[in-house]
Amino acid sequence: MAKPDADGVIHDIGFRHYDGARMGRPFVVRSLVADTLRGAFGIGRPGREKVTPWILVGCMMLPAFVMLIILVVGPGDEMPVEYNQYLIALQLVSALFVASRAPYALSRDLRDGVMPLYLSRPMTTRDYVTARFLGLTAGTTIFLVAPITLLFIGALLSELPPGEQITGFLLAIVLAAVLAVLISAIGLAIACFTQRRGIAMAGIVAVLLLTNGLSGVFYQILDSRGEISLAKYAVAFNPYGLVDGIGASVMGLTAGNDQAPPTTMSSGIIFVTVYLLILGVCALILGRRYRKVAAGA
Repeated sequence: MAKPDADGVIHDIGFRHYDGARMGRPFVVRSLVADTLRGAFGIGRPGREKVTPWILVGCMMLPAFVMLIILVVGPGDEMPVEYNQYLIALQLVSALFVASRAPYALSRDLRDGVMPLYLSRPMTTRDYVTARFLGLTAGTTIFLVAPITLLFIGALLSELPPGEQITGFLLAIVLAAVLAVLISAIGLAIACFTQRRGIAMAGIVAVLLLTNGLSGVFYQILDSRGEISLAKYAVAFNPYGLVDGIGASVMGLTAGNDQAPPTTMSSGIIFVTVYLLILGVCALILGRRYRKVAAGA
C-alpha cells in the first residue's frame, strides 16, 4: 500500500495498489464543484438528463431573444424592461430550474447510498455541502445572467446610451448572483431531507413561489389597515421580493415587484439582515443534516 500524505488515504481492500500523487482536499472539492455545475445543465449526462434544464434555459432565453429583435428592428429608443426586472418577471422559470437541479445535486447521492464514499477521508461534510452549494450557485447564476446578456447586446446594437446600459447590466449581474445564492441555498436546504427528487422539487417550488402569494396576502392585510409603510416590507416573505428590495434600496434599481418595496437606507439594512438570516438558517440545516448522514442516521 502506498504511504498516504497528510491530506488523503487509500485503503488496501485487495485491488491494485496506487503509487501516484495524492491530489488532496482542494482537488476533491474543485472536482465536486465542477461536477455539480456540469450536472446543472446535464453536461456529460445521458440525454434524458439534458431535457429539463435545457427546456428551462430555452424558456428563460426566449423572451430576451424576442426583446433583442424588437430593439434591433424596432425604434430602439428605450429598453422594453430593465435588466433586474427581467429576473423578477421570470421568477417561475428560475424557481423551476433550482427546483429541478437542487434535488439532482443532493437527493441522488442519498438515494444511491454513496455518501459514505464522499465523506470518507479527505472530504468532510462541510467540503461536500460547500462544493454542492458553489456548483449549484454558479449554474443558477449563469442561468440568470445569460438572458440579460442578450438584452444588453440588443441595447448596444440599438445604440442606446452605452454608459447607462453598462451600469444597469453590471448591477443586474450582481443582483443575479445575490438571487442565485439565496434560491440555491433554499433549494439545497429542502432537497437534503428526501431521497425522492419529485418530492424535493415540489417542496422547493412551494417555498419559492407560494411565498410570493403569502407576501401578497400580508401586503393586502396591512394595506387595508392603513399600515402602508409597513405593508411594503411584506416582500421580505418572498425570496424574489426580498432580493428585489435589496436591489431597490441598496443598489438604486427600479423595483420589479408590484408591491414597490421601500428604498430607504434603513429598509436596505432590514432586507440585507433578513437575507443573511435566511442564508444562516439554510447553512445550519445543511450542516446538521449532513452530520447525521455522516453518522449513519
